Amino acid sequence: MADEAVRVRVPLGARIMSVEQHIFTLLDVCRSIQKTLTARYGSSFWVRAEMHKLNLYPASGHCFPDLLQKEEGEVVAEMRATLWRADYQRINRKFLQIVREPLGEGIEILFEARIQYDPKYGLSLRILDIDPTYALGRLERERALCVQRLKEEALWDRNRSLPFPKVPSRIAVISAETSKGYSDFMQVLRGNTQGYGFYMKLFPALLQGEAAEASLLAALHAVQDFPLDFDVVVIIRGGGGEVGLNVYNHYALAKEICTYPVPVLTGIGHSTNLTVGEEVAFFHAITPTELAVFILRQFDTFYSDVSFFMDELSRLSQERLIKEAYRLERSKLSLKSPLLRLQYNMQGLQDLQERLKRAALQFLKTEREGLKEIGNILVWADPSRNLKRGYSLTYQGDKLVFSGESLKEGCQIRTVLAQGTVLSRVEKLSGNTNTKKTQKNG
Repeated sequence: MADEAVRVRVPLGARIMSVEQHIFTLLDVCRSIQKTLTARYGSSFWVRAEMHKLNLYPASGHCFPDLLQKEEGEVVAEMRATLWRADYQRINRKFLQIVREPLGEGIEILFEARIQYDPKYGLSLRILDIDPTYALGRLERERALCVQRLKEEALWDRNRSLPFPKVPSRIAVISAETSKGYSDFMQVLRGNTQGYGFYMKLFPALLQGEAAEASLLAALHAVQDFPLDFDVVVIIRGGGGEVGLNVYNHYALAKEICTYPVPVLTGIGHSTNLTVGEEVAFFHAITPTELAVFILRQFDTFYSDVSFFMDELSRLSQERLIKEAYRLERSKLSLKSPLLRLQYNMQGLQDLQERLKRAALQFLKTEREGLKEIGNILVWADPSRNLKRGYSLTYQGDKLVFSGESLKEGCQIRTVLAQGTVLSRVEKLSGNTNTKKTQKNG
């Protein structure tokens, strides 16, 4: 370092510098540091750090990333890096091929660097190369942990287990208003030739980048705050290639989709492996157009089912009418035959009634004549008539005596004559002759 002895005038009381001391210029100091660092760190080395900000300058194509290292959420080291345009373009192409995303922010990277010190721009790390497989592995590990956590918390299948509406006509759309995917989705639904009607409301959100997750979560919350209930929520992203998909692997967004109260449908426009957000959604489509076709297919299925049931109802109604008409005709015939039989039976009953009447009259006549004869017999058999002819009736007590054998000597008997009654006592029984001691009364 060049040195120069100078004579200076200092204020009274100030520290007086010896004329033998050396004074260095700032450039001398910087060049000395540059020389020392170049000698000490002459070769490149690999570093692991978080790329907090990429700081790409589009005009020049150069990047000046902010690099961090965190421990338990606290920043413990920070340094600025330099990524020249040619290196950035080469590294970015590798990321697009391997990671399927451009080099971005908020990811942990493994990079080859060399210490660089410039007297004007200061100390920095010049990034020579970045290993995309390390970033890919890191992203895959984060994705695997997200999947594992959702399954352990029994959230993985929750949204897919929700009942799906027959006709999802009220749709909340989460997308960027300028997104081509959003335009394609709306065009397919509104231009359907079947004339299906939809109510659709856009909830704008960022679909990629560092702020995408917070924006998507805010849009999902806004849908729930809207007074009108929606049948489904769709997340649409299209026209941006396969850039920025890692946001759909984040746990917070995936959990929100899992626990959402209505089916969530996605059409985020890519053909690589599914993100976690797509896997836990009720349905995922490769493109927004395919998602719109899926919704129209639900209407077609419902309309087809309704048409089938209407045709079936018409057919069954016609068959029923024909059967009922046939049964009615048979009933008429069945009723006509009993009426004829009833008329015939009524005539028979009248004839039978006449015969019974004549038989009853004849029976009464015959019985009357028989009773008359019995009456005559009873007149002739009257005991008083026989008593007048000289016959008498003998009683022992209240019993009529028919034979002397029923009497005993000493018993009393009563004899009834045509005129008067005689009381007697049996003195002696002899054969058929009775010896009596009688006493006449009256």
